[in-house]
Amino acid sequence: MNITNIENEIINILGNTGIEVKGYPDVPENYTVVSDSAILVKYDGSTYSDPQSTGVVTQERTIKFNIMLFFKVSKNSKYQTVYDLVEDVRQLLLGYEPAQCSKLYMISDELVDYTQKMWVYSITVATKTVVFEGVKDEVLTKKITTVDNNGNVETEVESES
Repeated sequence: MNITNIENEIINILGNTGIEVKGYPDVPENYTVVSDSAILVKYDGSTYSDPQSTGVVTQERTIKFNIMLFFKVSKNSKYQTVYDLVEDVRQLLLGYEPAQCSKLYMISDELVDYTQKMWVYSITVATKTVVFEGVKDEVLTKKITTVDNNGNVETEVESES
């Protein structure tokens, strides 16, 4: 699991809209939409559960991505309204499963702005994964939990190649 890889996968999927899609610019305030529509994708942070064991630290990680839609009605667009674009983006992303993560699910979508005939919508999606103490994100892992006859619990984490 790698944030950049997931972001790039989302960008590739959203390319099916026929609209220019790219990662957030380094200086967002300097970004200008040069065509009638554009989509920007950015990693929007993670939250973590409380540790799930007293041995090796394991936590569920919720990874969020924000998708900004910039849309101006155009005769050349396959979308009649901004709502059509919002629904297409939702359908394209909902249920997509990045490597080593759960399927993407929707958090929110909302109108951010409407100026000079340009609609700006924000869509937030998330996925979940499990992180382990001492294991890099790029390494596949498996967790083995055993309970003996006395009720003692032991957890082992192994890397897979």
